Amino acid sequence: SGTVVYSETWARILGYPLEEVEQTYAFWESRIHPDDKDCVKNILGEHLEGETALFRAEHRLRSKKGSWVWVVGRGAVNLRGDDGSPVRVSGVMIDISVRKAAEKALKDSQAMLEEVSRVARIGGWEHDLESRKAKWTKETYRILDLPEHVEPPGPDEHLDYYPAESRRMLSDAIERSIHEGTHFEVDLECTTATGRSFWAKAVGYPLYEGGQCVKLFGVFQDITERKLAEEALLKNEQRYRFIADNTSDAIWVMGPDLSFTYLSPSTERMYGYSLEEWETLSWDEVVHPDHLPSVVENFESLRSSPHSGSIHSQALLIHKDGQDVWVDYSASPVFNDNGQLEAVVGITRNVTAEKR
Repeated sequence: SGTVVYSETWARILGYPLEEVEQTYAFWESRIHPDDKDCVKNILGEHLEGETALFRAEHRLRSKKGSWVWVVGRGAVNLRGDDGSPVRVSGVMIDISVRKAAEKALKDSQAMLEEVSRVARIGGWEHDLESRKAKWTKETYRILDLPEHVEPPGPDEHLDYYPAESRRMLSDAIERSIHEGTHFEVDLECTTATGRSFWAKAVGYPLYEGGQCVKLFGVFQDITERKLAEEALLKNEQRYRFIADNTSDAIWVMGPDLSFTYLSPSTERMYGYSLEEWETLSWDEVVHPDHLPSVVENFESLRSSPHSGSIHSQALLIHKDGQDVWVDYSASPVFNDNGQLEAVVGITRNVTAEKR
């Protein structure tokens, strides 16, 4: 007859009083979301043709207010004619909007987490020590240049990605983690599935059941950029240290309390005091009495004002053997983001010959 009987609960899900619901197939069909309509009609059609034992379709319906409501419809043909054609169908409709909202929130959260992982180059991994299988996140596949459809190497194969020294380090760390229950964190040289070399940080944790370690899990991060930056910084430090150690001028660094934290070797040649002796020397032992007040005032000004600039002056100092040493000195303060003095960096040149 084409008649459809909708229940009061069915109507309420869409925000209608029952008396406003037309008891027709078209009332339901016209409210199906355009993106869901073909799929829902195909599922229903297959069931009506007897191809499936029942039908189940998740879809969106337009409510009385015009918003979309996620529902799941379940039903079955419970009466067929002599020729097998459907005569009567019955079913239920359930509001699944809350579940769909939760699924979307989870999907969005996972998408955000994957994006963070991609930007930070951090992947996750898990080794099942019983099945000897592994699981990787998408980013781990990307870091190691391995297609996602390829099964990741398990506990017995993954060490092939590392050269000998890194393989030994990681193997030892894993053994300690399994037998001692400790986590590990190691920087490793690695080679990807395509042969590309890079640096990685591997972090792992053991999972125990019944007193036995059954799994290892953790994170895997590409730290190549950090390692390259560290190497460049080290080279620069070595280069500057070489310059400081071999220049005739004295290069020095003071802490916030104006005590020396670094003195270049030329300081000893300039004043006669060893670098160790400088640690205990006071201003009045090395600065001529006539120049002591101005020198102290200059350096105190660096410490007292967060906006103070560099100082440049000359002073008469006293060599360890008692001779006068004229020096030209420059000093610059280094402040942190809070305006606090972190260091004073300076250079001193012997100008005694020019003063004569």
